[in-house]
Amino acid sequence: MTTPINPSFAERLKGYSLAITIFIVTAVLVVVGYAYGEKLKVVYMSSGSSLGHEAPAGTPAAAVQSLYANAQRRDFDAAYLYVGNKQDVDKDTFIRDLNGVDGNLRTFSALHDFQTSTVQRDGGQATVRAQLQWATGVGAFYETRDFQVHQGNDGWRVDWISDKQVRVPPQVIPVTYPRWDLIRPDAADVVANEKLPAPKVKIVSQNVAQDADTLVIVGEAENQDSVPAFVAINGSLQSADGKSLGEEGAFDDINHTLLPGARTPFRIEFPGVRREQAAHIKLDVSATVVPASGDPVVGLRGARLEDGEGGVKVFKGELLTQSGQVINIPQVLASFYDQSGKIVWVASTYLDRALMPQTPLAFSMKLPPEIAAQVRDFKVAVNTYRIDQP
Repeated sequence: MTTPINPSFAERLKGYSLAITIFIVTAVLVVVGYAYGEKLKVVYMSSGSSLGHEAPAGTPAAAVQSLYANAQRRDFDAAYLYVGNKQDVDKDTFIRDLNGVDGNLRTFSALHDFQTSTVQRDGGQATVRAQLQWATGVGAFYETRDFQVHQGNDGWRVDWISDKQVRVPPQVIPVTYPRWDLIRPDAADVVANEKLPAPKVKIVSQNVAQDADTLVIVGEAENQDSVPAFVAINGSLQSADGKSLGEEGAFDDINHTLLPGARTPFRIEFPGVRREQAAHIKLDVSATVVPASGDPVVGLRGARLEDGEGGVKVFKGELLTQSGQVINIPQVLASFYDQSGKIVWVASTYLDRALMPQTPLAFSMKLPPEIAAQVRDFKVAVNTYRIDQP
């Protein structure tokens, strides 16, 4: 299987991404707090349940439950009491693991829900699985963690495994990449065109798929102009009798900023619509000129399809940035093709860890079994959100 990689990836909404990210995160967390404030799941032990309780855990699952219940209330001192390997993980590291670091997605997240189950127990040792749901500025983020839990004189405690971030030594990394600046009409003492023509962007392929009760339109768009373009794609559906079935946009399942000659996959979802209902599909593309650069360049390695639980196929790989810049919130955008080269699926996932210079970062995303059976090739692009905009 070949793995062609887009040679460069433009920064999305360059210069404004931090402000937009903070605005989105704030709005989402306010909505979550208002809508679910009294429904956020905090799991307590059956005995001695009270806010901020620090009672010894009587079962392996109770230890993990109490740790995350206190973390959800942001009582990290109480949560840290349930860590059994304090000699390996200090409190500051533990808190950073829960709160995030390097401006990654976790720093803009709140623990919304969690479930625990004991996978295995052998005397005073057990394995407990935690299913976590985080509320983030880009939607729900799901995480599964398996913990080793052991019993002591003061109840069960959790062995907390902290992600060991590789720190590369100080060095100078030469980079060469194209860059386009835009002279704006409102700049002082600058004469510029009052109006710039819209870049030529076309949809070069498209397909329709069904994902449960959601009709999905996937495809690719190409910037066929000599200037960078900010691209938005919207779709509308009609039934055979002309009835509207909805209008939706690609939103974040697209690389909005396209360099000249670059392509982006896109995905548009129509919830509650079956494929046989849609007789007419219309796609509209809008494009405007924007300043952009080809940095940072992100490479892909070890990309593969693996069998997951329940017969689900999982697409895995590692990202590696080729510049010295930190990508605080990377988003993987993958397109999949059948034997004839036709696009059959587009999937995306945000990563909750920052992509550090010269440090591989693993990702994974699930594919529906009927789609995975068709896949013979794939491409990967990366949307990059950086806080330290130059």
